[in-house]
Amino acid sequence: MSGEPGNRGSSAADLGSPAPDTVVIRGTRCTLRAFRSDELDTLIAALHSVGEDPAGFAGPRETVGDEREELRRRIAASGRLHDGWLEFAIEADGRLVGDVQGRGGRRMLPPGVYELGIELYDPASRGKGIGSEAVTLITTHLFAKLGAGRVQATTDVTNVPMRAVLARLGFREEGVLRDFMPSRDDPAGARNDYVLAAVTAADWAGLRGATRP
Repeated sequence: MSGEPGNRGSSAADLGSPAPDTVVIRGTRCTLRAFRSDELDTLIAALHSVGEDPAGFAGPRETVGDEREELRRRIAASGRLHDGWLEFAIEADGRLVGDVQGRGGRRMLPPGVYELGIELYDPASRGKGIGSEAVTLITTHLFAKLGAGRVQATTDVTNVPMRAVLARLGFREEGVLRDFMPSRDDPAGARNDYVLAAVTAADWAGLRGATRP
């Protein structure tokens, strides 16, 4: 796996081109890279298909135009650390298949702590090791390049596959966050319990010789 600047020899203003200071991290199953501006419509459709807010946790929007503008800003900031957040597109077999983030910053978490988020848009992309490798790649980058001391992740207590991936990669479950996340499936306002799992820099360094994505 490797991390390198994503300069493609064209202006950041060119349609579809990421900023020249973005990072590309390559694995064997997937590549983490910046989103391209010409992926806007594809990304909006993909995020809606999995019930994710296209603008992240940006709050309520009044119009579809607001949604598109917020997502343009999210795309422009991807591929490099921006205001404590690091977000990548996940590419596999030449296709955009998901996104992964390391969320930090003084307004969210203590210094050196990042929380992961990951989404694979198409069910056909799941169960192939892509998500596992994406988590491995970004976690390694957060520790090795950004000096993280701790990386954590939360997932629904019923999300057995994701809990298994995190455990296999060395994340330890530390507790249950009761009534943590509003349910996507219950308009009446039910909230789901989530599991918190984490790995420290020392844990990760000790595990890398034995754990594979």
